[in-house]
This record gives sequence, C-alpha cells and structure tokens, in this order.
Amino acid sequence: MTRLKVARDTFLSINPGGDNNDIHHVRKRHRKISGGGVCEQPAPMTVEECRIQEIHWMEMWKDANAQLKQLRAELKDEANDVVRAELLVDIEGLKKRKGDMAKLLGMTNDVGGDE
Repeated sequence: MTRLKVARDTFLSINPGGDNNDIHHVRKRHRKISGGGVCEQPAPMTVEECRIQEIHWMEMWKDANAQLKQLRAELKDEANDVVRAELLVDIEGLKKRKGDMAKLLGMTNDVGGDE
C-alpha cells in the first residue's frame, strides 16, 4: 500500500493538474480503449473472407521467396564483410517470415522438430 501511495504521489507531482479525478479519468479512458475488460469473441470468418486472407498470405509468401532469392544473389557477389553480415541477418528474417506464412497456409509438415 505504501508503495502505491508513493507512486501515486510521484505521478501527481510530475503531472500536476487537479485532484484525484484525473487518475479516474485515465482509468475510464483506458477501459474504453481496451474494450472495458469484456472479452469479445471475433465473429467467425466467412468462406470468402478466408479465401481473401489465404490469397494475402500466399502473396506475402511469394514476396518473401522473391526477396530471399534476390538477397542470396547479392550475397554471392558481395565482398564487404559488414554488408555480408547485414545480408545474412536480412536473409534469416525473411526465412522466418516465409516460414510463418507457410504455417498459416498449412504448407509445413511440423512433426515436432526444428528445421
């Protein structure tokens, strides 16, 4: 309790501007933004929405694949070690993104081991 009082007093000293109603106003605003603590279940997607989502994921997978090919080609021709290190980091990120899209599309056969 003492820690909370000290934290409140510190907050009020840093942010002067009124009485304790300001804190309650912030809490109310946070509840409105976060949905008021009510867990709302999203509406199930229709077949058309699923199809559109899968098309989007496939486009992202193809884009990541094309970027990977391009970066690998650049890596072969690069002589600067610093640039090569940056390219390797970028390639790893794209591999992860491509793998994530493949999982969403059901293109992977995850049996339990890391690849």
